[in-house]
Amino acid sequence: MTKTTNYQLNQWAKSDRVMMDDFNADNAKIDAALKANADAIAAETNARVAGDALVKLVDLTLQEETQKWDIDLSGIDLSEYQKLIVCPHLRGNTNQWAYIHFDNTSTEYGNVPMINEPTRQNFGVCEYTVLLELPNLYLLQMGITSNSTTVTPGLSGKRGPTLDSGVTHLSTLGFWFGSASYHLLENSTVQIYGLKK
Repeated sequence: MTKTTNYQLNQWAKSDRVMMDDFNADNAKIDAALKANADAIAAETNARVAGDALVKLVDLTLQEETQKWDIDLSGIDLSEYQKLIVCPHLRGNTNQWAYIHFDNTSTEYGNVPMINEPTRQNFGVCEYTVLLELPNLYLLQMGITSNSTTVTPGLSGKRGPTLDSGVTHLSTLGFWFGSASYHLLENSTVQIYGLKK
């Protein structure tokens, strides 16, 4: 039995034995490909219709506990956006901060406060606006900006990394703890949206 070039679907010859499992596997591949195409078309259509609407660029859930979570940004051309909005909802095993890093460098550009108390649902939640004035990046943090028990919501700003001349992509956005004993927990999430120019 041979396979198609793009999706590796079964191609039977008259002499091949036809199996139900082969049909089911092919249908699952076709269904997944059609759904992915439909979602991509809908997202692009919505972005074009809305014009200046936010486009969801990243929607990830952490699958296992880790000290460092690096999110791939290499597919995002920063020159196409006015700004990025980063929405982490992180869970941790500590009352410390998870620090924000770009491009896997040790420089910290902000933090997400953590409290290891299940009843306090808004800890580990901040919204970061990354202002894109290439080659310079600036970060505005809104939300709970401290891990103290008496906090109030706050706003803070930081200068982000400066990219090399002509560079329009970041490689990663990372959430890291400074100590190996502190971990982000599975089911932490991050969404990133871009405001088109």
